[in-house]
Amino acid sequence: MMMHTRRPSAIPTLKLHVLNTNHLKVVDLTMNKYIRDNIPIERFDLDIRIENPESAFVAENWIRFVATKSSLRELTLKIFLIGASFTLPYEILTVAKNLTKLKLSGSRRRHSVWMNHLLESTIAAPPTTFEDLAC
Repeated sequence: MMMHTRRPSAIPTLKLHVLNTNHLKVVDLTMNKYIRDNIPIERFDLDIRIENPESAFVAENWIRFVATKSSLRELTLKIFLIGASFTLPYEILTVAKNLTKLKLSGSRRRHSVWMNHLLESTIAAPPTTFEDLAC
C-alpha cells in the first residue's frame, strides 16, 4: 500500500498505492502528517484508483501539497478512474520549480482526467522529462 524511503539526512521518496477506500483513509492519515509537519518530499509516486468524488478530491489535495514543495524533483502519477472524473492541480506546472521529471499514466472507463489551464503561459519551469497522460 505505501512505501516510504528515507536515507539518513536525505529527503524522502513517497510511493503510494491506493487500491480502495480503506487504503485511501490510511494513506490520508500519513499525508496529513507530511502536511502538518511540512516534511519535504523529493520524489512522489502515486498509483491510485479514483472510485468516487471523495477519492478524487483527496488525491487532488495530496498532489497540490506535493507540487508546492520546493524539494520536489520527480512526480509520477498513475490514475485509474473507476467512479469519478479527476482534475490535475495546476500547481504541477506553475509552482513546482525544481520538477525535472513528470510522468502521467492511467486508464479510464466513463470518466475523464482534466487539466483546465493554458499550459504555454503557466509553466514555471518545464520538466526535463514530460510524458503525456496515456489513457
